[in-house]
Amino acid sequence: MPYSELAECFGKEDADTIVRAFGGLRVFVPEVPPPDHPHIAALGAELAAKLGSHIATGIGGLHVDFPIASFSAKFNATERLRELVVRGDLSEVQISRQLGVHGRTVRRMRAKIRKERQEASQIAV
Repeated sequence: MPYSELAECFGKEDADTIVRAFGGLRVFVPEVPPPDHPHIAALGAELAAKLGSHIATGIGGLHVDFPIASFSAKFNATERLRELVVRGDLSEVQISRQLGVHGRTVRRMRAKIRKERQEASQIAV
């Protein structure tokens, strides 16, 4: 199950919780986890129930391969970097310190966004 599907179905915060608990693993997800099920300890009762009802409704349960946590963390970091660069109110140094990335990473994102905007304006003409 790709991270994007988890985020779409459960929201980013819950998707991150799921990936922190099960990232990189094949996990059996029951349709309705019993009260003493390990998923409830890992995710909380509400999220464990939502996960089961989304993935295993009508089939009783299903084995699912969850994405590796580092992928979603990298995705989130890239999205956060993009948000800060687009916002435009922080310097390269401020962004790199806030996110813990190299200044070169910030410059590359600025260049990527600039290129995307140029290409979009050429298409619009």
